[in-house]
Amino acid sequence: MTMYGNSDTKTYASTNGFLSIMQGSSVYQAVALPSSTLPNNTACPFWDDLKLYGASPDQGIFYSFNAAGTTVTYDYLLGRAGVPSEIYHFQIVYSTNAPGVFVYKYISVGSSNNGVDASVGIQGGNGFVQFSLDVADITPGMTITCDTNKSTCVAS
Repeated sequence: MTMYGNSDTKTYASTNGFLSIMQGSSVYQAVALPSSTLPNNTACPFWDDLKLYGASPDQGIFYSFNAAGTTVTYDYLLGRAGVPSEIYHFQIVYSTNAPGVFVYKYISVGSSNNGVDASVGIQGGNGFVQFSLDVADITPGMTITCDTNKSTCVAS
């Protein structure tokens, strides 16, 4: 996986709504990017105080590869700290055919939260993009493509 020119084969998926390479973290308080509290190379589709409640197969962070092994999808199904009934379901899709490009897909973002307490974007040693911070603008069905080669995050 490549992020802002840095590559690693190990990834660290956090229950707090981000994915990093080279090192992991459990920091939960979302702030503006770039953040020194996060690992340097971090994709933040929904950095918030999210939580895994219990050992249910209905919650967790899951990953799968396509048949060719060129695309990985990280599937996040989590509750929010203090509000276990709100389900946050979103994905990060990454393809080796498009190094440095991360696609965030949103299925459910709480009952009405829509990112009001979240930091959404991407950061690396050579740049960052803040798509949103503490604004209710992340909605179900939304897709955001963050391209670390162009330093952009674009919604569709």
